[in-house]
Amino acid sequence: MKVVLGGDLWHNALIDIENALEFRQKSLLIANLETPVVQHTEVKRQKAGPHIKGDKAVDIKYKDFFCVDEVCLNLSNNHSMDFGLKGLEETIDYCASQGVSTFGADVNSRSARQPLIVERDGITIGIFGRCEKQFGSAFNKRGGVATVDPTIYERIRQLEQKVDLVIVSLHGGSELSPWPFPAWRDRCRALVDAGASVVHGHHAHIPQGYESYRQGLIFYGLGNLLTPPGRWKDTPNALWSILPVLTIESGKITSWALRTTVIDDSNDQTLLRDATENEWEAHKRYLSTCNEPLAEPERLDALWQEVSVRLYQQTYKNWLDFRHKKNSKKSITGLLFRIGRRLLDWINSTRQGEKRFLGVNDWRKRLWFHLFACESHREAISYALGVLCGEYNDLRSDETKEAVDKMMPWTKNYG
Repeated sequence: MKVVLGGDLWHNALIDIENALEFRQKSLLIANLETPVVQHTEVKRQKAGPHIKGDKAVDIKYKDFFCVDEVCLNLSNNHSMDFGLKGLEETIDYCASQGVSTFGADVNSRSARQPLIVERDGITIGIFGRCEKQFGSAFNKRGGVATVDPTIYERIRQLEQKVDLVIVSLHGGSELSPWPFPAWRDRCRALVDAGASVVHGHHAHIPQGYESYRQGLIFYGLGNLLTPPGRWKDTPNALWSILPVLTIESGKITSWALRTTVIDDSNDQTLLRDATENEWEAHKRYLSTCNEPLAEPERLDALWQEVSVRLYQQTYKNWLDFRHKKNSKKSITGLLFRIGRRLLDWINSTRQGEKRFLGVNDWRKRLWFHLFACESHREAISYALGVLCGEYNDLRSDETKEAVDKMMPWTKNYG
């Protein structure tokens, strides 16, 4: 049988569908459903960050569209709870009505953490869905999305004894970074050490690297499989994705191949197609730059220092509102900056779609919760501060600057 791994999928992505992708029958597609599918009248849940939703009027027959026998969608991500437990339940019910299996989130924490078991042609696959801690995480008896907690390793070990293959569908890592941060790489490898055969990564919205590690395969980020093109038109590498195809025989991965897909937007049509030969060659060069540091710990550390310091200077420093001493020459500039940010906070606080007014402090507390609860944000902040305060040896160099300038050009002015 074939197992096809897809990245982030937005249910409202397509206006008209023209299918250029074909797989052999007896294939299973596993992807991440980024958008809850709810009614337009659903109330937004309090959180920091955007709320997105899928449109039920967009009728996507995923099995027919990808020419596969079965579709399984991960719901353990940072948007499945955008409309609360009611929205999550509605999404699960909608997928079930379309013959699509879901995993990684549910209306109670116990069922949210349970694996999905798929049996086809005498082969049994167990799939866990997990994401970083954030708004809408399941805990105690509260439903929501299953997070990567310390129990996952023992759960993998136990499941490995009962199925042929274990796949962990993992939503996390730093968005728009072509490399995982070192602790995330170590986490993914630890999942393989526990018994997972495949780590199926998503969330970065651009392709990241991949590697064969011991007995498993790790795909750190596959990119956007289906998304509204207009939303990402100014983001490099956000409109193509990695699509690994695994061949499973006698309960083992006997071979696998990589293809890349491209999202086009022309003549009011959104087209998902295979990459052309020239595009494929460019994608291979990009992926080589992503992959090479994975086997070189010091180089990955150096690149992540470059990335984290830029992210801190560009975004995190302002979000955290750390008070830096300003001289008299900059006092007016500082005052104008603070007034501007307070205005932005007020605008953000009124965009939550809630019945009561949200004060600035309410919104900022939610933002700060997200920065400290979510491992990717927390790791980027601590890495950057470790470099800037001298706790870590500064490994940045002309080589890392050139690499990050090329791969993340929007950060050039924040080095």
